[in-house]
Formats: sequence, structure tokens, C-alpha cells
Amino acid sequence: MYALGAIVFGVILFLRVEDTSPQRFALLDLSEHPPGSATPYVPEAGRFPAFYLVRTEDDEVFAIVRLAPESGCLVEWNEDEGRFQDPCDGRLYDRRGVPVGGQGRALYHLAYERSEIDMVMIDLGRRVPNPHM
Repeated sequence: MYALGAIVFGVILFLRVEDTSPQRFALLDLSEHPPGSATPYVPEAGRFPAFYLVRTEDDEVFAIVRLAPESGCLVEWNEDEGRFQDPCDGRLYDRRGVPVGGQGRALYHLAYERSEIDMVMIDLGRRVPNPHM
């Protein structure tokens, strides 16, 4: 009986963790995001993180989680300087989310897929370590 309860709990936990709802994904059109831009997004479902969709001048695309790993504050994009800033502790991050000066932890990214027709599907439920560190 105990084993059956453990199995049922495991299945329930797996189903709760593996969120496949449509709200978990954001489909964005890159034609609305010119090269050099960083656009903030706050998903409607409060369980997913706020993020920036960054498109570099070289046409690289990143979905960067806005939550600073050191302070827990939401970073802000400084258009004039082309970088992120943590308003709580003043840390600066480049457009890829890497700390300026190399000290501290990088901003997390969200997993995404880019299509050939310049659409991007962001997986809001899957944070990945910054690939540039």
C-alpha cells in the first residue's frame, strides 16, 4: 500500500512539474524586434519569469531572464549604453547577460527555438545557464 502511494505521488509531482500549457510558450515575430533591440516581456501567467527578447546587430537572439541572480531584483535595459543594470546593487550586464567586468553570476536565459521564417518560440518554463560564460 505504501509503495502504491509513493507511485501516485510521483506521478502527480511529475505532472505538476511538467507544465505543457499554452501559457508556457511565447511565440514572437522577429520582424517586430529590430537588430539592436531589447524588448521586455512579462508573461500573463504569473508563474513564469519576466524576460527580455534581445536581438543583436549581428542578428543573434537571446531570451534573457530579468531576475538578477545576486540581488533578486529585475534588471533594466539601458538603451543609451546598450546594457542591463540591476537597480538594487548597480551591477551591469552586457546585452548577452554577462556581468561587465567579469565579476558575479550571469543572467539566465530561456530556452527557445528560432524558425526559418524569423519566428521565435520561447519556453518560459525552461531556464538555461548563460551560454556565454
